[in-house]
Amino acid sequence: MQEMREMRQGMRAKMQQRHEQMEAMHQEMTQELQKQLTALREHAKAMEGITDEKQLLTEMRKHQQMTDDLLATMVEQRVRMHARMKERHEQMRRRMQERQQAEEQAPEGQGHEAHHGGD
Repeated sequence: MQEMREMRQGMRAKMQQRHEQMEAMHQEMTQELQKQLTALREHAKAMEGITDEKQLLTEMRKHQQMTDDLLATMVEQRVRMHARMKERHEQMRRRMQERQQAEEQAPEGQGHEAHHGGD
């Protein structure tokens, strides 16, 4: 009984740790996007005052590159997030299979049924 309680506490601690890591990653990603978006908006405002066509064309190319960089960051972050989620789901699936196998291999009275009073 004590062993099960400790196992659950360990699982909760791991879940909490993963949640905190995911939150930190979300915040980092959001900050990066906000930084790029702010720079893009500031550049757009600066472009408003340009009257020289050659200079404007140069700044428009720069603005296009900044926009491309922002979109690339968004795509990269999405890919990274999906990969992380897939990895977590695989880990959970493996753990569930391992537990199920362990329960199936446990001697009578020590498996999952014993935990529920043999029902």
